[in-house]
Amino acid sequence: MLCCLHAAPASARQGPTPRGDPETWLQPADYPPRLRARGSSVDVALGIAPSGLTTACRVIASSGSAAWDREICAILRRRARFHAPLDAAGRPVPSVWQHRYVRAAPTS
Repeated sequence: MLCCLHAAPASARQGPTPRGDPETWLQPADYPPRLRARGSSVDVALGIAPSGLTTACRVIASSGSAAWDREICAILRRRARFHAPLDAAGRPVPSVWQHRYVRAAPTS
């Protein structure tokens, strides 16, 4: 749950910065066949610990499937990693990162 993170004010911190490409954290094979066929998008907010590990996930805009939303969060909690977010003094702090994942429907 993201409610329990106490992040520094945005003006006083840096990051979090993803380690690698966030688009690779969800692979085409991860998507259920129904969503692969029609495409989908989902907006997520990830809680980031001072260590850079993902500690929480919340779906902000659903994919249209509650089960897939839960699975997305489970996948991202395992795969998403960040460089430590820093406060104005350069100390690692908790933070939140938001992203929209879009899976386009295949073209014929």
